[in-house]
Amino acid sequence: MKAIDKITIQIEKPRVQIALLILLCGIIYGQTLGFGYVFDDIYQFESRHDLSSGPLSWHAISKSIVIGMPYFRPLVMLTWFIEFHLFGLRPSVSHGINVFIFCCNSLLVRSVTLAVLKRTECTGNLPMRAWLAAVIYVVHPTLVEATAWVSGRFDLLCTLFILLAVRFFLKTESRALVQFAGVLVCSLLALSSKEMGAILIGTLLCVAMAAQPNSSMAQRRGRFLYTATAAIRYYRFGFYGVICSLPIYFIARTFSINAVSSSGITSSYLYYSFITEKLPFEAMRLYTGLTLLPSVTGISFFRGHAERSIWTLVSTLGALFLIVIVIWTAAKGKKWAWLILAGFTGLALVIHIIPIKIAGNIVQDRFLTMPLAFFVMAAVSIEWTNILGIPGKMKIRKFIFGFIFIAWLFSCLSTTMSILPVWKNNLLSLSNNYRMNPDNLNIRQRYIAGLFYAGRFEQIINILDPQIQKKKEISIIELFYLARSLDKEGDSRGNELLDEVMLNLERMPTPSPSDLATNSEQALLFLPIGNIYTEYAALKVSSGDIDLALHYANAGLKFIPEDSKLKSILIIMDASYLNGNFNDGWNAIRAYTKMRDLDDSISAAKQLALNYCNDLTSGKSKGTDRNKTACKILKKSDFFRVRDFLGPIP
Repeated sequence: MKAIDKITIQIEKPRVQIALLILLCGIIYGQTLGFGYVFDDIYQFESRHDLSSGPLSWHAISKSIVIGMPYFRPLVMLTWFIEFHLFGLRPSVSHGINVFIFCCNSLLVRSVTLAVLKRTECTGNLPMRAWLAAVIYVVHPTLVEATAWVSGRFDLLCTLFILLAVRFFLKTESRALVQFAGVLVCSLLALSSKEMGAILIGTLLCVAMAAQPNSSMAQRRGRFLYTATAAIRYYRFGFYGVICSLPIYFIARTFSINAVSSSGITSSYLYYSFITEKLPFEAMRLYTGLTLLPSVTGISFFRGHAERSIWTLVSTLGALFLIVIVIWTAAKGKKWAWLILAGFTGLALVIHIIPIKIAGNIVQDRFLTMPLAFFVMAAVSIEWTNILGIPGKMKIRKFIFGFIFIAWLFSCLSTTMSILPVWKNNLLSLSNNYRMNPDNLNIRQRYIAGLFYAGRFEQIINILDPQIQKKKEISIIELFYLARSLDKEGDSRGNELLDEVMLNLERMPTPSPSDLATNSEQALLFLPIGNIYTEYAALKVSSGDIDLALHYANAGLKFIPEDSKLKSILIIMDASYLNGNFNDGWNAIRAYTKMRDLDDSISAAKQLALNYCNDLTSGKSKGTDRNKTACKILKKSDFFRVRDFLGPIP
């Protein structure tokens, strides 16, 4: 026991606790530095050349990174802009930054927990309780998605500044101006990271109720309104700060993306959400399960509608019962219950009470990044041995509860370590999601594209051929990759199917400019169509059908939003050059000369053109005399130097 006491004394030291938390973060998430970009990372970063190569502008960092969604997250965009301009598109750097932010969040969980515990009736070793809260936060499996996925930076940064805002909020011993300015700045930074920052005022109100000195007696006397008023008065300068931040944010948001929210709450949506699909109840069931029993609930990137069953009904009622108990307990003055409610405020925007489109998902693990911080604060502020009523002497109670807690903690750690490798690369992530959701068209479509670029042509055929035979739904994008795969495998059906796909594409109506606007949901549907046109145009360049390549590249431009057109324009440049129309090719790319460091993209276009020229010379590809003359000129003069695009044609 003496040895354990000595270790405990050492762990109580703040520096030791901080060092151990950083070490734990490194042990668990250090492996992510070897991971790649997955899912939306690929589309967001590769298609956003203004973010990775262009000059700094408010438009570049304020517009939505997800086509069709009115997201306004300039701070995260700025971090990516700086990162890509300093280091380029290097996944190790991106993941390293995410792990650093996660480490900061874990340290803030410890700091905020300790500050809250000092203002409650908690007894015992408060520094150890705060440290345990941070340990639970670090090992919990639901945070893998936000940390191991580069696009999870939205949730990580927003959580960072919400926790910082709470820390300033609790600094009542500081000057009023420090408290006001700290909360104001942190609130604006949280709002600039993700829309979830808008709930900060509710979070602070719950924290105020949990951390107000000598408030529980008034609540026990039934004077709830008096207690709430007293809490607001006590922390008034912090509330002034968050209130002042909201109009600044909404003015900037409206000015930048001309939208306040995705869509309004209508009676039809409420009927669909609450009555038909029961989305808020199912979401709360899953979030409760993920928080308390993550190893049992399971971690997944995609969660669609659950099948109706007795277990679903029982678990939903159980989750709602727990929530009612928490609200009732908070009204009775229990401060830990207010901390749980502070966590629930972080879920307010994602439980489908308001319209939100997240690719058909009911729940996403990363949405617990901020709520979990307050849930663990509540967990360590509860006197568990008294609440659970474990029989026996206090030592036996502590032993039983300690054993249960350690077993739960190790099960969380084991789950975290087992699911981390799934995020290693895009194909692994896509494969895991397809395995868990084989009937989801969106997931299967992404998986098929991932298999194609990984050269798994036979696997694509084995997946889609049975679907066609069973007359199941197949998207035109999947048919395109199936046709390409059949062709790669030497199957004559490939060319026939490819011609049929392109014929059907050309029959599609052309989208209007408003359909391709950044905030248009239709833009997200049209982009894959435009990408197919671009890929097919590149295929035609390789085969020597230069005029057709021009035709399809230009057709693809009509389906692609303005900021994602570079690949199509490079194909137009190539095809124009190869036809001898050097002025047309030069002018096609001049619109993108405002960007720097396009060398990688230009090099790919140059290689495509020169490969065709080499095949034309060797007789592998067909071509006209005009194409042959153009190839000779291209080999003598460098028409692909980025720095020259600002000047006259060479």
